[in-house]
Amino acid sequence: HTLEREVVDLLVLRNRGRMRLQSSRLIIVRDLLQRLQADIRMVHSRMSRSEAASADFEEAETVFPKYESKMSELRGKLVKLVRRDKDEGGQAYQNTAEFYTIHHPDIFGDL
Repeated sequence: HTLEREVVDLLVLRNRGRMRLQSSRLIIVRDLLQRLQADIRMVHSRMSRSEAASADFEEAETVFPKYESKMSELRGKLVKLVRRDKDEGGQAYQNTAEFYTIHHPDIFGDL
């Protein structure tokens, strides 16, 4: 009886050891699976952001040339306006200086 009891006890211990080993392996696999899922979500998120950025860039590539010529045209107009304003402003200053110098030399003297 005792030999049978010892064999049964050993078998029970062996089975418990196997179950503990399987349980720890299961925990490890579960943790690895969670990490893998987190990594997959991260990669998916990065890919989505990358695809969105790529689409934005492609749209900008098609839109930019349209606005580039308009911007160049507007820049030219602005340069002309600034030059004309400078010329007219300079002339107005010259006229004003001459007027006050001629009509009020006692106050303004040489401007």
